[in-house]
Amino acid sequence: MNGRSVTFLFLVQVVGAIFYCILLAAYALPFPSTRVLIGDPTFKLLLTLFGGLLLVSTFASMAASKIIRKP
Repeated sequence: MNGRSVTFLFLVQVVGAIFYCILLAAYALPFPSTRVLIGDPTFKLLLTLFGGLLLVSTFASMAASKIIRKP
């Protein structure tokens, strides 16, 4: 693997970690109650943004893997 692919994979992992942290915060912040903040506009926007970015970057890394490993 070259440096660009390692950097891209690291970026995909960072986006995934940010998405997971936002999702965890939406569930953990209102902990004593049964209310979940996923429907809150702020969390919904952040989850949509980072979830879409994670999905696109995952598909891009899968496509790049197929292109690079072409026999």
